Amino acid sequence: MTTTCLRALFNSLFFMIGVSITLAQPINLTEQFGTRQLVIVKTTDFTSVQGQLSLYEKDVSTNRWQQKGSSFPITVGRNGVAWGAGLHKPANTEGPRKREGDGKSPAGIFRIGMAFGSRQATDVGPLRVPYCQTNNNTFCVDDPASKHYNRIVSTDTVRANWTSAERMLIPDYDYGLVVEYNYPKALPNDGSCIFIHLWRGRQIGTAGCTAMSEGNLLRLLRYLDADKRPLLVQMPEREYARWKRIYGLP
Repeated sequence: MTTTCLRALFNSLFFMIGVSITLAQPINLTEQFGTRQLVIVKTTDFTSVQGQLSLYEKDVSTNRWQQKGSSFPITVGRNGVAWGAGLHKPANTEGPRKREGDGKSPAGIFRIGMAFGSRQATDVGPLRVPYCQTNNNTFCVDDPASKHYNRIVSTDTVRANWTSAERMLIPDYDYGLVVEYNYPKALPNDGSCIFIHLWRGRQIGTAGCTAMSEGNLLRLLRYLDADKRPLLVQMPEREYARWKRIYGLP
């Protein structure tokens, strides 16, 4: 991975223009974050491993969300989902809170960062999001004691100072997307290395990511447009119904 590509991937995962929000009044995601694309994942409850993903885009002429194509199946963490640090306010939610190593995917609202994978961008595209090709020296650090915690790094440029890290050159990550979770400053033990990637099967949960079939992941990758500031909205159905009005969700 080149230094420029690595820096772009690092920035995608950890830096954004911060926006402080409260839940005292309805929140317009388009006005607050410039969002015109939503990736909505719903599970049955906090312990469900399976769910459905739907794609929506804001119709600027009507100012309404329109679904794009049919929904498709996904899997989440092997232990379900739990509220995690994102654009929503976890303190105002009821239910479990995500922690490092809990086997749960983060619930809430999160920016979707850049795409990555072991294959060349031309094998995945056409794409409208930045893409970085990984190699055998690319890792995501999940050691809370490391200064590189929750960062994607390359041992080509960084000395390994961690006791635990995910190698990015594995079949699950042939291609995927960064979920911008637990930043701009990563809080130790709040969870790390959250991605959207290939699943190992419809019945198999992940370590904390959101996964799907190859065909559906390619569809997602080719749908997303970085200029439309896509967000991942991920939570149980009952919670979604409660937060729908607050965030103006479809």
